[in-house]
Amino acid sequence: MADEYQETPAPAEEPAQIPVTQEPVAAPVAAPVAAAPAPAPVAGGPDIEDSVFQQTNLPFNFKDDAKQGWDLFWNKIRMPMIITAVIFFLISGVLYGILNAVYPIPYNWFLTQIRAIIIMIPMLFVMGWGLGSLYKIVILGVTGHENIQWKEVIMDMKQHYVPLTELYIIFQLATQIGGWIYIGGLAVQFLMMLAFPLLVDRPSLGPIPAVKASAKAAITWWRDLLVYFVIELCLIMVGAIVAGVGLLFTFPVYLAMNVALVQKIFGLVTQQTGNPVTQV
Repeated sequence: MADEYQETPAPAEEPAQIPVTQEPVAAPVAAPVAAAPAPAPVAGGPDIEDSVFQQTNLPFNFKDDAKQGWDLFWNKIRMPMIITAVIFFLISGVLYGILNAVYPIPYNWFLTQIRAIIIMIPMLFVMGWGLGSLYKIVILGVTGHENIQWKEVIMDMKQHYVPLTELYIIFQLATQIGGWIYIGGLAVQFLMMLAFPLLVDRPSLGPIPAVKASAKAAITWWRDLLVYFVIELCLIMVGAIVAGVGLLFTFPVYLAMNVALVQKIFGLVTQQTGNPVTQV
């Protein structure tokens, strides 16, 4: 019996296998697949849709818009507009005068163009902010805000200094280069005539989309917008006759006509969001 017992030795116990709790190799938890980020909405309102450019029978009327622009300027925004314009025109005038004295006019066409660009550079970093401030005053006036404070508007536009400056640089360089091709400069100005008021009204839009939207609008309604453009050029020329002083009275109408076009075509988001820099 003992022999039998020895013949059948108990199988050596294999070390109890501790269940290797393999941490469930959960199908790689696909890190929450961040759905393709939705396009960033434009501050204060929706992005500009293609349907905007399919509108018909828009109420273009340059006579009414020019008259309303003058009434708006004279009755509501005269002082903030004049003060803001004088501040920025003085700054740019001083810069231009200094650089004009430092760099005499060369007797060479190419060097003359280079000189024009050099003289323009310092103003590029001032006038975008200034033009943005002027457009903002007009937009606030058009949308019914009262007691517009020029200091607060300038500070408000300072927050958007970079995109405004980028747009002004794009505008000036494109106009300068376009000017080398016969009337290319005027063509550039026509295509970009709504870019500034669009960017001021929708700061998150960005300078390039603002330029694209303006150009698309100018091409879509070219007959109507060309009439506005010619009238605006006349306003600028008439204002420049009296040593430039007349611009203080004609330039606001020019700005108001462009704002009226933006309002007709794209709508203004400023009126939906209000603005903290005014006392309504």
